[in-house]
Amino acid sequence: EFSPMPDRDDGTGCAYVDAGLVTVDWGTVARLSPERPLLSCPAALAMSIWRRQVVEPAAREIFGSDVVQIDLMGAYSCRNVNGAATGRRSAHARANALDFGGVRLRNGRRITVLDGWSGGGDEARFLRRVRDESCRIYGTVLSPDYNAAHANHLHLEIREATWTMCR
Repeated sequence: EFSPMPDRDDGTGCAYVDAGLVTVDWGTVARLSPERPLLSCPAALAMSIWRRQVVEPAAREIFGSDVVQIDLMGAYSCRNVNGAATGRRSAHARANALDFGGVRLRNGRRITVLDGWSGGGDEARFLRRVRDESCRIYGTVLSPDYNAAHANHLHLEIREATWTMCR
């Protein structure tokens, strides 16, 4: 479900248009944590497609279990790239990005980017598959392979420009 929010522009480069709070995605069992992230309409649509076509199928194939929770580490946030004091605004400041920290499976297993990325087993295979397949949906996908600032999450950003990045 998408609950629209009034457009916002605070004059500092933090603004969103056609954004809303995202809740349960009909037809899936995975809840979001935290619940109700604020995303632009295109980012919410991308997340719905990503859940159904990337995260959930990968978990069923690799772990034989459904995803019951998707752990998010951020969505809308009025901040600069990498949280720097100065510089350009992040896509988070336009509600056009989310940070994915991991999942919880029906069988109780928890997979996190922080703990599972560097291993050689199923967790790393799952997380790398999620990263690689996310690149079909998002314009920018950043992982721990990109830099240390992404050691604990995947940054998923809708395409706002003509260039893309998947690292």
